[in-house]
Amino acid sequence: GGSQLITELIRFYQEKIIKHHNILKTNSNSNEKLTDELYQNYLNVMHSCYKLCRLVSKTEYNKVTLMKKDIGVLITEWLSHMHNLNLNNNKLEVNSVFVNDIIKNALNNKLQIPLCKKLVDLTSDMCFVLKGLCIHDDNRSEMSCAYDNGRIFMSNGTSNYLLSLSAQYYSMKNTVDIAVAALFACKQLITSEESVTIMSKHGAMELPLAIYNCYLQNFSNENENIITVPLLRAITGVMRNLCADDHRKNILVKDGTLLALLSVFNKPDCMKDLNFCEQTLGCLAMITLRSPSNSIFIINSENNTIDTAIQCMNYHMNNNNNDNTMKAQPSPAGMLRQGCLFFRNIAARCPKERVEILSSTNIETILKQIGVEYHSCCDEAYGALRDFGVDVKRVMVNADDGTVENVYEQFNPETKKKSGFRPIYDNSNAMDNESFNELIQVESHAPFSNNNNNNHVHDENCNH
Repeated sequence: GGSQLITELIRFYQEKIIKHHNILKTNSNSNEKLTDELYQNYLNVMHSCYKLCRLVSKTEYNKVTLMKKDIGVLITEWLSHMHNLNLNNNKLEVNSVFVNDIIKNALNNKLQIPLCKKLVDLTSDMCFVLKGLCIHDDNRSEMSCAYDNGRIFMSNGTSNYLLSLSAQYYSMKNTVDIAVAALFACKQLITSEESVTIMSKHGAMELPLAIYNCYLQNFSNENENIITVPLLRAITGVMRNLCADDHRKNILVKDGTLLALLSVFNKPDCMKDLNFCEQTLGCLAMITLRSPSNSIFIINSENNTIDTAIQCMNYHMNNNNNDNTMKAQPSPAGMLRQGCLFFRNIAARCPKERVEILSSTNIETILKQIGVEYHSCCDEAYGALRDFGVDVKRVMVNADDGTVENVYEQFNPETKKKSGFRPIYDNSNAMDNESFNELIQVESHAPFSNNNNNNHVHDENCNH
């Protein structure tokens, strides 16, 4: 009964807090207005409930039971309230025009109701609970309700409020954590073409460029940057999922969003963040997939993206190998896999640029090192080497005596030996052999069939 108890607690305190906020917003005197101490206590209880939900939602059973007890309805109700909290018109529809208006006035936006740290932490943890309900992270269960939960949130309009919160609070230092958590939840909801369409309708295509430009502007003015690396990581993850749609990824290339991302990727603080690099290289891999024009656009950009990507992959490989501390370090395998896919997409469809990259950079050495040291992305590394036309040297260990023998896989099309395998059936010279055809005719009968060519008695010892 834990799921029912926790949702009842959240429902009770949530109603009290929403009424209190509405009283403050209308400046009315009411007996339902909470004292500061009581208000803080209610926030603490709600925050504790959602922290517990965030922990227990890692199991499939708890995901199901929490959703059955209407935790999703409570989350959507709260996000809707937070969306309306600092707007003059509570009935504003969330769309791309609405998000653009917020973006234009973001730096000058003054909150009607200041958000205390507890309220920020509560809303952030609520977004992470939403994300947890939509992730299949219980390996003990083959089936998951995560995808269905995501569709429920999309149908309830939750994604609209998440984008609204991201647009309202990303440019404020004290509330940026809400934008980070909301964008991480948005990324988890973008799992289908339908969700991409809904997100795009409500401003997801305009938000990345606004956040990147805000970061670059503060970086150039040498001011304290309110745009944090976790926020950049979150919005890049959203952009990466949007790029699964070919039409929308081309829009992001043309409207300047891609160039802004490449400029952010060049900054030292961003390049040293492993998770941001994984999202960025994954985004570049999606943009260059089946699109040589986008690949050439990235290569010819003024940001030296190819050199930056190679430098990034090399930095995190060396940083992981040279770490002698006892602290566990995250593996860069995921980031390296996306880097291999990025370079493979370029090499597969841009023959002229492929030769130039191979001759002017050390990408061959890096791909070989990845193939040897990181087995989880070995296929991607050797696939990129194959498309670059590189002869790859591999070794084989004899299981009996432990000796090592060199094995060569020649990916160069000029030196690769022709295989006898024919993926498409055709008539070969071997089929013209009369003895071969005769043999086929002799054996082309079913067991126990009447065959006049057999001059023996059919009994239990006969194969016919």
